[in-house]
Amino acid sequence: MEAVFGLLVMIAGVSHGMLTSSCDAREDGCQCYGALGGTVYLQLTDTTVSELTFKKDPTGVTTEILRMRRNKMIIADSIKARSEFFMNNRTFRISNTERTDSDEYLLETFHSNGSSLATRRLHLFIEGSGFNVFVYFQLAEVFILMAICLGSYCFYKKKTCPQEQDDGQ
Repeated sequence: MEAVFGLLVMIAGVSHGMLTSSCDAREDGCQCYGALGGTVYLQLTDTTVSELTFKKDPTGVTTEILRMRRNKMIIADSIKARSEFFMNNRTFRISNTERTDSDEYLLETFHSNGSSLATRRLHLFIEGSGFNVFVYFQLAEVFILMAICLGSYCFYKKKTCPQEQDDGQ
């Protein structure tokens, strides 16, 4: 029974990972992918960067998403409820991703004196219907678990119950 429980935990971990993706956005021109309704982790910079702005840049009309300056951060109201910025490793998390999150983004980093350090672009693609894939995978998990339990029960029953013998009477 412990093996069955261990298998269930492993399968649940794999299915959870289907809706979570990570992307190292420290290179210019980076392309990141996430599932609709999932969570995306964007590694924006290393910890030596003291100031940054992260903007959504559709067709030249920029919308500031995140600003970090002197270890204080501001996240735009439009995404604040679905996101978090981790100061310790400069990672930006977007939860419950929407199709409108799919876009080109601009990351500007600055020295502590305010002078420009680097400007990078990244493209975020939110694809498919992650929720539907998740539901189908969960159903498959339940079916596999039931098959394992039924097989284990039959094997146990066959091993512990002696077969009736016909004496010829």
